[in-house]
Amino acid sequence: MTELLLKKGANPNLYGPNGENAGCININSNMGNLLGLFLECGWNPNAPDENGWYPILLSEFYNDMQSFEKLRKSGAKIDVVHLRYGSDVAYYAESNGRLARADELRKLMAQEKKEGSQGNRN
Repeated sequence: MTELLLKKGANPNLYGPNGENAGCININSNMGNLLGLFLECGWNPNAPDENGWYPILLSEFYNDMQSFEKLRKSGAKIDVVHLRYGSDVAYYAESNGRLARADELRKLMAQEKKEGSQGNRN
């Protein structure tokens, strides 16, 4: 049903009744990965939901590496923080006991931040 609605022009960037965006709902529900379809239909992977969650944060919170990689390949930024709690992807990896993953994410965030600051100079 979701695919049919999106192919008929439904907007994947709208928010649900509890403030979630389509990608966050999909990652939260673990009901099948529709992120590819959302992206094909113009969904913005860098938009937080109204509760402060970015899809990339949720994918790390749930240790959903398939969604994480799909989001990264689509241009989702990793150097984001939860809008209410201030926590980043490394925090969620670390809080789930994935210490090596947290270190890897910190390096990626530093690299993204460095590349972003160099881009702002031009």
